[in-house]
Amino acid sequence: MVPNQTTWIVGKSGSGKSTIGNLILKSYNVQRGFITLDGKPLESLDTEWLRENVTLVQQHSVLFNDTVFQNIVLGKTDTEVSIQQATEALLLAGGGDLINSSNDIWSRMAGVRGLNLSDGQRQKVRTIKPSSGEY
Repeated sequence: MVPNQTTWIVGKSGSGKSTIGNLILKSYNVQRGFITLDGKPLESLDTEWLRENVTLVQQHSVLFNDTVFQNIVLGKTDTEVSIQQATEALLLAGGGDLINSSNDIWSRMAGVRGLNLSDGQRQKVRTIKPSSGEY
């Protein structure tokens, strides 16, 4: 892998793509072997830093039964992220149709697993890198 470039992991169903992504984000621990990033053991890297710098886009979007705004900012408060910053992030993710579809998109409930949104809208909300601070 080359630094500062987007890397894709592709393969057949069941080949371990999601497992690799979840291991890199420390969603669960490596049982055998090891993973290094830039030659550093994964265990030595700060989990918060990893999650701010690595984006995992799952095949199925995962959204919480909360507002679209809260799903985008993922636990940050409205004092940390403004509506304007969230709007810019959603526009960068191609979510202009979502913004235009509702007068108050930010308080709209995404629903359980995001079922109040279309598949495309769910994907756009989840592709935003919420922890990067670059809204």
